[in-house]
Amino acid sequence: MAEFAWPTTAGGKASTTATGKQVWAAAARAMGADDLAAALEREKDWRFKYPTHVVALCERMCASPAAAVDAARGGLAAAHAAFDTANVLAAATPPLHSVLVAGSGKAGEVKVPLASLDAWVAAGSCEADVAARCRSLCDEGGRLACEPSTRRSHAFVVLGATSEMGPARALLSLGCTVACVARAGSAAKWAPLVDFARSTSGVLVAPSRDEAATGADAGKLGADVLNEAGAIAAWLRDEPALAKFDTLVVGQYIYLDGEKHVRASVACDAIAAELQKTRDVAYAYLASPGTAYPITAAMADDSRRRHAAAPLWQTGLSGAMKLGGGGYVRNYRDAVGPARLHVTDGLATVQGPNYALAKTLQNWRAVAARADGRVVSANMAPPARTASMTKTNPNVARWLDGVANFAPNATFFPQDVSKVMAALLLYDLWHPEAVAKPTTALDHPLMILQPAFHGGSPRCAYTGESIGSSAVITSFVSRRPSCA
Repeated sequence: MAEFAWPTTAGGKASTTATGKQVWAAAARAMGADDLAAALEREKDWRFKYPTHVVALCERMCASPAAAVDAARGGLAAAHAAFDTANVLAAATPPLHSVLVAGSGKAGEVKVPLASLDAWVAAGSCEADVAARCRSLCDEGGRLACEPSTRRSHAFVVLGATSEMGPARALLSLGCTVACVARAGSAAKWAPLVDFARSTSGVLVAPSRDEAATGADAGKLGADVLNEAGAIAAWLRDEPALAKFDTLVVGQYIYLDGEKHVRASVACDAIAAELQKTRDVAYAYLASPGTAYPITAAMADDSRRRHAAAPLWQTGLSGAMKLGGGGYVRNYRDAVGPARLHVTDGLATVQGPNYALAKTLQNWRAVAARADGRVVSANMAPPARTASMTKTNPNVARWLDGVANFAPNATFFPQDVSKVMAALLLYDLWHPEAVAKPTTALDHPLMILQPAFHGGSPRCAYTGESIGSSAVITSFVSRRPSCA
């Protein structure tokens, strides 16, 4: 099977650093920032110094709307060229077959935590527009409704269907048709999703290598975007259960550790691009606050205010850290460009440059696709206590325990976040003036990432990177519970 693999260098070895630099540099050069491209290519300590260059690139993109689109397209083109996307998709791969699981017809309940949203807005962990958008699709009790026109005209492709943060279960509950893609061979993951689909009014469509497989064969369901992308794209294109819908909403919700995350992002983007050749495609993402992105003046002002009023224990601890060459770094930055955007640095070296590239590729696609006239839902999702965050990296788990000591940072339970994000996705598809719609005027293309359910980091007094160690340390003294 053809696989999305890192290209090898002249020495015959694959280098994530060399390829990553190549992609970032291509984005910079595409908007005429040759000096920035050269600087990042010269960087010898990429693993720990990449945030400086990534933030600088975002600031250059903010300086000009046209430059932002050029950079996004240039970076995406370089990524697809590096991973030889065209040949990977065209490689001969055994076809996938469909397993359809039609629900019982009983509409499920998706209850968005509206009261909690109001509290998160008041605390600074979420922007007010997020709560307003959710309320527009919910009744007073928070029960989410999907507009019938949306359900009739849109089928949903969920790449990463077993993701805790993804919308698969919410969409099935609301009666939507959902093509679910996740890795095969894990009956423990597929069986609960299939059983859930049966209890709803939705329709689950799953791929399988076995032509005779049924919903009872959970262990035979699934496909891997890393080595079956071409087959997945062909299956989605040709599946009759999806053909009757006007639009395929292709959502990327896959999270993989390290370098696999970049490959998965490129693979998912390639699948969507392939579908776009024959279908009307809308894009959907969970944007990450762990990148460099623009925030509003109000958010920057709040960060500045919190910096001036920081409690003594924070300023004292920062001073002590400075003796060892550390210390906290203020989070707010000066406005950039005609749209007066303030770039926030949400990057963290504990997550690494591969995470930054994987998520920024999605931001770039959001900008480029919207400029091409596509609907793009790119709502930001906050840090959440998913299994991938709490079980695979003890340092990240401890950070989640302590980051709320630096207000307004907070971490959330994935079951709450997924419902909010599903509501925002449906709003983007339904509301004629949603920022997801290319007909809605924006002062700058990167403003598609605003406002956001960011978890508080852009309004915090300090960058997440500078308080990372302190968040871990303070978690042993004051462990703040996750937001409920």
